[in-house]
Amino acid sequence: MKNAMAGIVVGVWMQLTALWANPVDLSAPMNSLGDSNAYGYLQIYYDVEDINWGDGLKIPLRYKFSSELKNPSPYLGQGFWMPMIESSCVLKRESMMRATLPCGKTMFLRRDQNQKNRFQTLDKEWTGIAQEDQFVISRADGWQLHYTDGHLTELHTDTGRILQWVYRNNLVAEIHEAGSSQDAPFQVETTSSGGIKGFIINGKKHQIEFDKKPRVETIQGSRLIAGLDESMSLWKYPDGKTEQFAHEIVQETLTPSFKRTDPYGNESVYTWNPATGHILTDAEGWRYQVGAIKKMYDIPDVSRTNSKGQEEFVKVDNKIGTREKKTLEEGHVIRYAYRSTGVLHGKLRKVEQIKDGIK
Repeated sequence: MKNAMAGIVVGVWMQLTALWANPVDLSAPMNSLGDSNAYGYLQIYYDVEDINWGDGLKIPLRYKFSSELKNPSPYLGQGFWMPMIESSCVLKRESMMRATLPCGKTMFLRRDQNQKNRFQTLDKEWTGIAQEDQFVISRADGWQLHYTDGHLTELHTDTGRILQWVYRNNLVAEIHEAGSSQDAPFQVETTSSGGIKGFIINGKKHQIEFDKKPRVETIQGSRLIAGLDESMSLWKYPDGKTEQFAHEIVQETLTPSFKRTDPYGNESVYTWNPATGHILTDAEGWRYQVGAIKKMYDIPDVSRTNSKGQEEFVKVDNKIGTREKKTLEEGHVIRYAYRSTGVLHGKLRKVEQIKDGIK
């Protein structure tokens, strides 16, 4: 009996040690292929800087532009999203909760069949508890995310520090540390009418400006400009450098395009299909194709071809648990993963690399 109990204790300790040895990943989500996310939509993340709460606690502030976004950001306008102040938690279906995190990643938690208010990620690393208007996601080392009415309100770190999101008129006004007398290192600046004019990050002002973005819709097979939406056109840093964003239309085909001009005058242009939202071209001249989704929750095949006729692609088969990818840099690689919902979920079981058609 003692040996059995000792074995259980050791097993639990090993699981907890594994979690503690795996720090929370605050990097931006990775695309599936080039500037395409897993579902074929244009997705570009821009890092601003780390918000610094002192004593080593820093969290990266970033925003993204995406052709997938349907609803405008209340802070940056149509096509943009800032996860630090727009993180949310929603019940996607009766058995699944979806949470977007301050770093930009998305977490899916499945409902426990025996405890209806309890949810877990498939790898069991994160657990969520729902109670009335509250949803708390946590893991063994002490990290927690608190959502109220679907909006992020608190973040608890593994060292016991608590960051709090302060809302005014349903918008984040600042993020401060509980118990701290210091000025909040992140604040939202508004105009007298309540519009967004910028942010104060680590005590320095960042200004933003807006312009009109044409909205292209496909009606009865024909494309037309259905209206204009407000969207960020400029981000001005404290040192005076700027990033500029132009939202334009390729007139011959009424194809929407997005142009970014960085602080050094370099331009990057992207286009997408207004009917599907799928990326068409990126800043390096790659042309993309996105396959059809045959069943709900499938992931489409994504491929792209450059001006030399070279091809790259990603194919994911959720049914058998494979991910096949071919790029100029990595070559042709097929990865097999366990589909089990237990401890093996997502673990790699086999890798095949094909060179010149030979495994």
